[in-house]
Amino acid sequence: MITNAPIIANQTQPVQTDFQMSRIRALRILGGAQISLGVICVILGVVGVILSNTEKDKRCQSNNSGYDMYDYVYYSYYRCSDATGIVILYSICMACSGWFILTGCLPLCMTEKRQSSWKCLTVAFLVCNILSTVLFSSTVFILAIIGALIVSVSIINEI
Repeated sequence: MITNAPIIANQTQPVQTDFQMSRIRALRILGGAQISLGVICVILGVVGVILSNTEKDKRCQSNNSGYDMYDYVYYSYYRCSDATGIVILYSICMACSGWFILTGCLPLCMTEKRQSSWKCLTVAFLVCNILSTVLFSSTVFILAIIGALIVSVSIINEI
């Protein structure tokens, strides 16, 4: 191969077809949707953790037991509901949302400079999309159902 050969005027760079650019644009739109889904899951997880902690603090019951006969001291104690299970469920959902954000960032990396690796990035995005659909979306959905059941059972037990 001759490295210092002159470039002839009729040689041009390969032009990207409209079809290829529309596929990349569609992947970028889907990536943006994945990122927004991840951000929504993080926001809902943070709100859920905050609400479950404030509800836990609200539902503390004071059990006044009266006076101790020997020490002449009035004592009372608080019994609060435990919200660690709900916080763990919300934390797992927030961790799964990190996968959604990571998956959404892959098509955003498809720039002109990385045109040679577009096929690899497309395959990686599709594989991550399948994994997020099969594993992480179903995990978030199942944990949401379990969390709702735990909250409803704890409310019924308080009544």
